[in-house]
Amino acid sequence: MPSKLGNLIRRTRRAQSLSLRELARRIGKSSAYLVSLELSEDSPGAAEETLAALASELGLDPDVLLALAGKTPERVAPRSATDIALYRLIRELPSPRKEELKAQLEREVRSGQSGSRRRQGVGDDR
Repeated sequence: MPSKLGNLIRRTRRAQSLSLRELARRIGKSSAYLVSLELSEDSPGAAEETLAALASELGLDPDVLLALAGKTPERVAPRSATDIALYRLIRELPSPRKEELKAQLEREVRSGQSGSRRRQGVGDDR
């Protein structure tokens, strides 16, 4: 049985009437590679760049593909003990609370509150 990632890619590609050959051409991979990605039972060894290209071509959220592939994007990999501790704490929360926190943090970042705190040296553990 194909992985969740493979199922999502195949389902989305077919819903868009996109052939394996055409999608492979668009992302610079072979058709055989896409077949193996779609049919793999395990989390495939796809590179972050490949998953991002697939997401772009298929109109999918790249974070969803990365999560289904069990990959952590390099730009968000933990860089400090605080980052790791926050990840562990958040992981234990129920999904609705995670969504609340995500929305709250997005609002803070958009409004510049996080940036002003960083300029003041609050919460910077690097």
